[in-house]
Amino acid sequence: MDFFKKKVTELDASLAFTQHVLNSAKAGWPDIYTGLREAHGSGFVVDDEAFAIFDLCLAAIAQDMEALQNLFSVDQADRLRRWVLNVMNSTEYGEYCAQEIETYRAAWREALDSSEPRDAMNAIPALLLHRWLGSRLREFTIQVAGQRSDIISPLLVTHVMTIVMGFVGFWKRFKEQYRLVPSDLPPDHKFRSR
Repeated sequence: MDFFKKKVTELDASLAFTQHVLNSAKAGWPDIYTGLREAHGSGFVVDDEAFAIFDLCLAAIAQDMEALQNLFSVDQADRLRRWVLNVMNSTEYGEYCAQEIETYRAAWREALDSSEPRDAMNAIPALLLHRWLGSRLREFTIQVAGQRSDIISPLLVTHVMTIVMGFVGFWKRFKEQYRLVPSDLPPDHKFRSR
């Protein structure tokens, strides 16, 4: 019964969500990066590990935000989405965060709407691999008739999908434990930079 659950504002839930994903990505990165290099070779190199962690965080946030519409009312899901984007934009990276999250979500939705909706699970990991590896991603494409294709190794995409999916489930767990209430501030409130 929701009546007996502790009340949490949508803003506080969004802050908890983003902090949880950020902390989890930072804590998990050494093992994640080692696992990727061991499984896919020493050629798997990111230019900037701190930014790679941040990109992982943005991909995970985008993936878990897709559950909002299945867990909450349309209005509440929209407010939570806007709060998360607003909270992320108050970091040192400015609007990059919201733009990247929306880019990941657009890739997910485009794949869902395609003739192969099962490919949606690959959309966010494939985009994340592009962010991590840039032009080096070509080294991880499969060969067809002796020529490199544009198809990323299915093993690598599946590996990264497993990594990203390890970060999802926050909103489902949160809804089971807490009752969300609207915040006093509007979801588009502009926070001052620290």
